[in-house]
Amino acid sequence: MVSLSSATISLIVPAFNEEKNLPLLLERAQKILPKCFAKYEIIIVNDGSTDQTAAVLESWSKSEPALRVIDHPVNLGVGAALKDAFHEAQYEWLFQAPGDNQFDLMEIEKFVGDLDGADIVQGWRMNLEYNWQRKIVSAIYRALLRLLFGLWLKDPTWVKMIRKSVIDNLPVTTSGFFGEIEILIRAQRKGYRFKEVAVHTHQRAHGVSSASGWDRILKTFFELIKFWWKS
Repeated sequence: MVSLSSATISLIVPAFNEEKNLPLLLERAQKILPKCFAKYEIIIVNDGSTDQTAAVLESWSKSEPALRVIDHPVNLGVGAALKDAFHEAQYEWLFQAPGDNQFDLMEIEKFVGDLDGADIVQGWRMNLEYNWQRKIVSAIYRALLRLLFGLWLKDPTWVKMIRKSVIDNLPVTTSGFFGEIEILIRAQRKGYRFKEVAVHTHQRAHGVSSASGWDRILKTFFELIKFWWKS
């Protein structure tokens, strides 16, 4: 286990219908964050969930003072969730993680290495387990990001740790899944420093991913082309 860092962090989690996954995520956050950071907060954006996500978060808020909840009355998308959470965050580092536990928060210690040498620490999945259709879509997506924007990251859509000072200087204009990629593209254009860290990925135990539907995939590609055309 890493020694206590002097860094402070805002853990940011967009959540849509994650009632069964959030308790484990919060349990892990309570264990690992105090060991890796001097101060921390947990910001979960309930992005228009229609299950019991709101009730779960309300219950946890009574016993976890570091938990802050942002409620969207309807599903606005990952980009909108991140934008709102970034605005509310108060600590020097922001860590973006999914609410489905496919990333084990206990691996956050891998990101707390040489923080002075990076502005963005991007995680990449060593054991990515997609079906062949999803692998093809992901390969095309990465190829477009490299071709159109020169973004040569192994896994740009996975977990990431970003200095808040970077986010404060970058607008987020995309509301959907492309929002997190927009951040990376704008950061690269401004010359911010990137590092990549290898982490594991795990199968979702409960619920269904909202990122795997063809409607979301097509919307993300449309957002990509639209951003490229305007930029």
